[in-house]
Amino acid sequence: MKYTASLQMALALTVTCFLPSATLLAGSHKTSGDSGMKENTVKLVSATNVLGYDVFDKEGKKVGDMANFVLDLSEAPRLTHVIVMTGGFLNVGGTNRAVPAKALSWNGERYVLPVDRATFEDAPVLPDNLERFFGRASNLKQLAKNFDVKPMSIDGDILFFDELDFHNIESTESGIIGYLTDVYLTVDHELTPYLIMAPTDPMLDTNTLSRYAIPTTAFVEADDPDLVFDITIEDLLTAGMVESTDGIKAELADRGLAYKLDISQ
Repeated sequence: MKYTASLQMALALTVTCFLPSATLLAGSHKTSGDSGMKENTVKLVSATNVLGYDVFDKEGKKVGDMANFVLDLSEAPRLTHVIVMTGGFLNVGGTNRAVPAKALSWNGERYVLPVDRATFEDAPVLPDNLERFFGRASNLKQLAKNFDVKPMSIDGDILFFDELDFHNIESTESGIIGYLTDVYLTVDHELTPYLIMAPTDPMLDTNTLSRYAIPTTAFVEADDPDLVFDITIEDLLTAGMVESTDGIKAELADRGLAYKLDISQ
């Protein structure tokens, strides 16, 4: 099944170091009586860095650790669920349950659920076949009911974060240009504005520490095992440089801007 998305002219900026977290300007709107724009900020994190984060219930009791992320690849990829593991060690031997991403909130210190531990444990334990589980609408409705959020659907192919190594990044113009290594996301806002690519095309900087942040607005289709983006080698070669403290801005992603990341620092 193919999915299309439009991409405005893609440009590139450079970030000088890999960010464990950054400020995401998640949207802009005009303020009354002011011709300028007011920006709302939310927390943007690397999925790799938040794996293992504690998750707490509404009473402040730990219920488990973040063990995986579920992405819907219809149109621009988006985060739909976080898999929380109770017990076990290093993602092994525990019990996994799925939490709708919209049910999680970041209170400045930790990720918190709107329910108590007993309600969390009422959610179904995940089977080994995750793709089949998330492909059934009845399961998604049950999860929404468990965590008191609006039901959601997964309309496209499903990507699990722990399977990233199996997916190439393909340019509509140049074919395979790299492979997926990470995702920038906002757990509590269901956003995945960037997928992180390790380049393999010889025209790009293929240093082992070189990474490119590809805006999900450039996503075209899932062609298993490849993810196809409407972005060119030239777009990535025109990278400039900004300080890492500037963060990654959602409105730049909306305009199709890619980033080059140097993770040597």
